[in-house]
Amino acid sequence: MTLEEFIQKNDVESSKMLIDEEDLIMMSKYIGVKFGTKIKDYVTKYGYLAYKNIEFYGINNRQMEKSDMISQSVYIHKYFPKTKNYIAFEHNGEDSYAIVDSEDKVYIYNADTDQIEYTGKDLNGYCVFRFEKAS
Repeated sequence: MTLEEFIQKNDVESSKMLIDEEDLIMMSKYIGVKFGTKIKDYVTKYGYLAYKNIEFYGINNRQMEKSDMISQSVYIHKYFPKTKNYIAFEHNGEDSYAIVDSEDKVYIYNADTDQIEYTGKDLNGYCVFRFEKAS
């Protein structure tokens, strides 16, 4: 199932205060990470997504750099230097983050062990995987 199909068939929450391509370029420069094609589409089409107990970070045009995707990226870059080339996408528990590279591949960063592990999924596949596991 694609992300779009999942969203159409389920009650997935998203933002109405979307940013445009120009805003996205500004946010990319702000955090120092290039946004991949899929994360650009995600942010400009949905802002953020939430379903049941799962909420992914996003950007909205009211908060801009204070949006959770940007503020959490800045935070993890500051305290966990290994993450400097990634965009924060989801907080997976106390010391675990889903992070996305410039090619839209999703990794899990464990702050306790300072390790980054590839999930084997791209952004859209990761979203569907997490939503399907939602309680």
